[in-house]
Amino acid sequence: MKIQNEMSSIRRRSILFSVGAVILLAVGIVAGHFLLPKIIDGDEHDHSGETGYYCPMHPHVQQNEPGVCPICQMDLVPKRNPDEMAGHEVGEERVHVTPRQRVIADVVTAEIDYRQLTVDIRAPANVEVNEATQKSVTAWYPGRIEKLYVDKTGQYVKRGAPLAEIYSPELIIAQREYLIALDTRDRQLLPMIDRLGEIESKENRGDQLVEASRERLKLLGMTDAQIESLEEKGKITRTTTVFSSASGIVMRRGVVEGAYVNEGTMLIEVVDLSSVWAIANVYESQANQIRPGMRMAVTGPSLNGERIEGRIDYVYPMIDPDSRTVQVRGVFINPGLRLKPGMYLTASIIKPPTDALAVPVGAVIRTGRRDLVYVDVGNQMFEAREVELGMKGDGYYQITGGDLHRGDKVVAEGGYLLDSERELKKGMGNGDRH
Repeated sequence: MKIQNEMSSIRRRSILFSVGAVILLAVGIVAGHFLLPKIIDGDEHDHSGETGYYCPMHPHVQQNEPGVCPICQMDLVPKRNPDEMAGHEVGEERVHVTPRQRVIADVVTAEIDYRQLTVDIRAPANVEVNEATQKSVTAWYPGRIEKLYVDKTGQYVKRGAPLAEIYSPELIIAQREYLIALDTRDRQLLPMIDRLGEIESKENRGDQLVEASRERLKLLGMTDAQIESLEEKGKITRTTTVFSSASGIVMRRGVVEGAYVNEGTMLIEVVDLSSVWAIANVYESQANQIRPGMRMAVTGPSLNGERIEGRIDYVYPMIDPDSRTVQVRGVFINPGLRLKPGMYLTASIIKPPTDALAVPVGAVIRTGRRDLVYVDVGNQMFEAREVELGMKGDGYYQITGGDLHRGDKVVAEGGYLLDSERELKKGMGNGDRH
């Protein structure tokens, strides 16, 4: 009986074990039905719906969840496939930033308006001789220099001051003829001459001869005072004094004592430095803004910071092919000779104020191909607009063309960061993936 009970217990345990095995097998089959395809197909899983994040300023910084860039601390922005981005595209010329990005990028906007722009063009300049004040004193007749009163360059000569004593046989003959004419008139020895039936008086004929002789002396350079002295003394002078016909600094001497000269030989060359030129070298891009009559000021270390003003009288028509500059000439009154030829200075050319639509200089993004400004169009969105620039002055650019209007808010600071973000997103939209 005992043996039968043990056999019955063994059969019950065997049945229970078999039932448990069947249940486990069934569970395994069901689990394999659902899980095995996913494991097998894991390499073909579509990740197109997943979103990664990257830093606009440092695109190599990427991760699979939101966060901040460890380099610049900017918020990471989502990176999506082009198909997903198509439904959210805001245009190639627009860029969106978060409030945090705007603060970090230090984006500052300014409302544009019309304003008075004063252009101040600065350029290197040098002082030169005013050619209009250069004079050359020459010999009136051939002869020999017996004595020089002005024998040094750099010496100041006043108009009417004696320059040299010249011995001239031609002038001696002319003096003798004049004295004879005077004597003849006084003695009234001229014969009566009948011309066209008219009898000229001795007095009229004598005066004509004297006047002709006197005119010849003047043509030979003798002054009225010298001729009157010759008439009073009645004696020929062996040498004749030559006087300066201009005031100024002696720049060059053409003769020395004992030298022979001909008519027209240069004795000295003088220049009046009471008026000088300042020649400024202006870049060709700025030359079209400059006109004769505009004010020009010069200053520099040699003037101890003093500012001297003059006027532009000429803009040269040629461009220097090496420096790409145009010469602009200003005329300056020079009391005390503070401006000296050869002096290097800084010129400031002031253009009269002009009423113009203007944006801050920092608002303009100059790419080389075009000039852009970013306009705040609302909802943290900024749009790049191409503009044409005019003159630059007082920290502003004149706007001469483009889709900008009075009252638009432009990005005055931080525009380059927005431009980098726009270019980066545009590149990603064309298929670039990080």
